[in-house]
Amino acid sequence: MICFLLQGATVADAPTTLMAYMLSDFYRDGAMTVWLRPGVRAFLARMAELFDLALYTAGSARYARKVMREVDPDDLVRTHLYRDHCPSDFDKDLTMLPRFDARRTIVLEDNPDNFKGAQRRNVLPVDSFEGDPLDGTLSRVRPLLEMYARSADARPEHDARIFLEAVQLLL
Repeated sequence: MICFLLQGATVADAPTTLMAYMLSDFYRDGAMTVWLRPGVRAFLARMAELFDLALYTAGSARYARKVMREVDPDDLVRTHLYRDHCPSDFDKDLTMLPRFDARRTIVLEDNPDNFKGAQRRNVLPVDSFEGDPLDGTLSRVRPLLEMYARSADARPEHDARIFLEAVQLLL
């Protein structure tokens, strides 16, 4: 999941949200094949202009660092949270993010069940990436996030959670 912290802030999960992967003895020799979701690097570059980017994954730090070297070679995603930051197994807690503000956080996630209670309102669900070279998910999501970034301010109607409720109706 990549979290886009829309203080902007946005958060995302790398495995199956931004890329697909195949492990080949990863824990023995670190071998892994990665297929990037189409447009992921341009997407991250644009989102980094608008938001503070964070990665929050239930994967190990070793695994996530290796993946992020492929996904984000320019280090645009500044905050990285791993399995050690999860309160239990695969559950994620957005309060672990620096400067977390529920009104200004949007999460791209292929498994919204990783978030409990009210934090689910911060999730923009996306389909898992299975390696399809014609996948258009990021090109569909990008204009929505750009629209939010243009309107994001302190007014209650620009609360990310309210924005996401409206977006869900469009998707």
